[in-house]
Amino acid sequence: MSLFSQLHIGLNSLRAHQFGLEMTGDNIANVNTPGFSRRRLALSHAPPLNYSPVGQVGGGVEAGPITAVRDRFLERRHQLESSVAAGDDARHRVLTNVEAVFAEDGGFGLQEELSALFNAFADVSAEPESPVFRDQVLSKAGQLIDRFQGGYQRLEQIARDADQDVIRLTGQANDLIERIAALNTQVARIEATIPANAERDARGEALLELSELLEVSSYENHDGTVTVTLRNGKSLVLGDTTSLLQAVPTPPDGRPTLTLGTTDVTSLVGSGEIGGLLSVRTQEIPNNQLQLDTLAAEIMSQVNALHQAGYALDGATTGTDFFVPFVPVAPGDPTGATMAMAVDPSVAADGNLIAAAGAPGTAGDGDQALAIAALADQATLSGGTESFGEFYSGFVFSLGTDVRRAEASAQASAAVADHVGRQKLSLSAVS
Repeated sequence: MSLFSQLHIGLNSLRAHQFGLEMTGDNIANVNTPGFSRRRLALSHAPPLNYSPVGQVGGGVEAGPITAVRDRFLERRHQLESSVAAGDDARHRVLTNVEAVFAEDGGFGLQEELSALFNAFADVSAEPESPVFRDQVLSKAGQLIDRFQGGYQRLEQIARDADQDVIRLTGQANDLIERIAALNTQVARIEATIPANAERDARGEALLELSELLEVSSYENHDGTVTVTLRNGKSLVLGDTTSLLQAVPTPPDGRPTLTLGTTDVTSLVGSGEIGGLLSVRTQEIPNNQLQLDTLAAEIMSQVNALHQAGYALDGATTGTDFFVPFVPVAPGDPTGATMAMAVDPSVAADGNLIAAAGAPGTAGDGDQALAIAALADQATLSGGTESFGEFYSGFVFSLGTDVRRAEASAQASAAVADHVGRQKLSLSAVS
C-alpha cells in the first residue's frame, strides 16, 4: 500500500467521524425541539484495495447517509390517540360550560322559581281577593319565564361559540393541509438524492397537529410523499394536491356544515377537536334545549287546562289561559316552547283575571288556585311518572352524569395518547 493510499484512508476516517460529531452536536442542540427525530449516521466499510498476489487490503471507512430514527407505526398510532384525546377534551370542556348553566348554586334557580310560582298560587287560594297575592303570582310567573329563557339563551350562546370554534379550527386545518402538501413537494425533490430528514420531521409535526383537529388517516407513497384522507378515504392531501374543507353556516340555526368540494363530510370528521365540538353541538346541546322545551310546554299546558276551568275575581269570567297557548310546529313536538313562554297579555295586565275560583259567583273561592298549586306534586310528565320538579332534577342529574363520563373519557384518552407519545419519544427523541 502506497503512502498516498494510507493518507486517503486516514482522511476518509477523519471525515466520517467529523460527520458523526457534527450530527451528535445537532442532536444535542435539538433535544427540546418538538417533532425532532434523532439522527443516526451509517458507517460502512470502504471498498477494499486489491493487491495481487497479496490480496485485498482494507479501504477504511465511509460515511453513509444520515437518517432519522422514527417508527411509522408509532407515529400513526400517536396521531390517532391524539385525535381521540383532543376530541374528548373538547367535548368535556363544552359540557362543563353547559352544566354551569343549570347550577342551582350558581344562580340559575329554575327549581326555586318553579316552586315559588306554585306557592304563589297556594297563597292566592288562601286569600283570593288579595291584589298583593295576585300580583305575586304574576311576578313569580315572570321570574320563572326569565329563568327558562335565560338558560335556553345561554345554551344558544354556548352553541354559537362552538360554531365559531369549528369555523376557526377548520381554517387552521386547511393551513396544515396546505403545509403538508408543500412539504410533500420538498421531500420528493430532496429524496431523489439524500434523505429529507428535516422536512419529514416538519411534516410529521403538521400531521400530528392536523390529527388533533380532526380524524385523518395517512400513508406513505413510494416517492416519500404522504397521502392524507378523512376516515372514509376522501383525500385531503395527494402529493402536492390539496382538497380544502369549508365550514358553511346552515339555516335555520347557523350550525356549520363541513364540506369537501360539494360533498357534506360533517359526519366523517370523527374525533379531534372539531369532531368533539360538533358532537356536543349536534347532540348534547339540542337535547338539553329539548328537555327545557318539554318542561316548559307541559307547565303551560297543565296550568292553562286548570286555569280555563276556573273563574276570575268577578265570578263570571272563565275560559281564559294563564300562559299564551303554545302551538307546536308538529303534534307532540315541544321545540320552541321555552322561548314562546309568556303570560297571557290580558292576565298580565289585570291580576283580577287570575282564575282562582272553582265555581262562578264566589269571589272568596280559591279552589281552582289550590288545584293549580297542587300541580307541583302531581306526576304529569314522562308518562305520568314524574312531577315538574322531578323531571327537572332528573334532567340536571343526567347532565351531571354526562359531564363526569366526558371527564373520565378525556382523562383516559389523554393518558393513552401520552403513553404512546412517550413510546415514540423513547425511540426517536434525543436522550
